[in-house]
Amino acid sequence: MTTSEKGKKEGKSGNNHATWWTAQVAAYATLTGNTAALDMAWDRYRTYLVPDEIQPDGSCPREEARTNSLSYSVFNANAFATLCRIAQSCGVDLWSFKTPKGASLAKVVRYVEPFLLHPEKWKGKQITPFKADAVEFVGLAGAGLHAKDLITAYRALPAPRNAWSALVDLSISI
Repeated sequence: MTTSEKGKKEGKSGNNHATWWTAQVAAYATLTGNTAALDMAWDRYRTYLVPDEIQPDGSCPREEARTNSLSYSVFNANAFATLCRIAQSCGVDLWSFKTPKGASLAKVVRYVEPFLLHPEKWKGKQITPFKADAVEFVGLAGAGLHAKDLITAYRALPAPRNAWSALVDLSISI
């Protein structure tokens, strides 16, 4: 992921691909004990992902430019929250990071969350029906940001669907 041309390209894509790339690097580095890769992932979050992907209002323009912009905004928020949860498990707080202009994952969460149960209110393009059956970021952010309202919002979503949802539930209970 970090040495091949394809891997490097994904890491620099500047959209959800870059966010998921970084989350996966952090996950693999955690499993293998690669502290240099972990440090790189935390640094990328602070110096590249948040400053380049997130606007101060919480929008992610590269995701909103897509034909299923709510779905991709949620997918990207899931990646950000996954990365923050991995960092938290390693003793690193990325949840509270914000840029000097005010961009942060907390802003993304607050920007997207109101549309999860009311996708018809989303102003962006969404050519296929949005399904809230793969939304984990609200639960992870609720736990990571200590925001009970987000945990309540997560629990109002359709019932957990997969093993990852069970891990989100575990994070909330810790």
